[in-house]
Amino acid sequence: GLAGDEVMYIGAAQSLAHDGTYRESALPGNPWQTKYPPGYPLMLAAILKWNPADRNFWIIAHSWIWMAVGSFTLAWAIRQTGFTRVQAAIVGALWAANPSGANAAIFALADAPFCAVLFLALGLALRLDKSSLWSAAAAGLVMGVACLIRSAGIVAIGGLVAWLLWPNPMAFVAVVF
Repeated sequence: GLAGDEVMYIGAAQSLAHDGTYRESALPGNPWQTKYPPGYPLMLAAILKWNPADRNFWIIAHSWIWMAVGSFTLAWAIRQTGFTRVQAAIVGALWAANPSGANAAIFALADAPFCAVLFLALGLALRLDKSSLWSAAAAGLVMGVACLIRSAGIVAIGGLVAWLLWPNPMAFVAVVF
């Protein structure tokens, strides 16, 4: 645990794995965990419940696996915008290779799984017909999963709703950036 958040995630995961409660065992008095959504600690709890010989390796391997999934879902989402396969693959590789992206995979933080789910939601929003209620529902469902992993998903939902309601999504990107 190099970051304070890692300690909190793993403490909540240990509580889920051993006691079945969502408490923070890393803090005195074992209070209820109220800072983080339960999605990522539940993922870590599955690893802790499995009780592998080298649990720290598997926790970091879990982050690397999510980083790879995030790279593929980003490339898929970029492909939905009309980029070629090579261009989309380069974007996914660059995201994984940049220091911020790599940081998400070397710490036991919720960033890598959150980004993977967020990129999936964006790809769904781009792929599905914007006039259908189904596209909004599918993207919203995936964004709900993102909110279970990181509370920043709440802000991302607002951006996705604006994206779906905007008549020309590429104009929306041009205005924002």
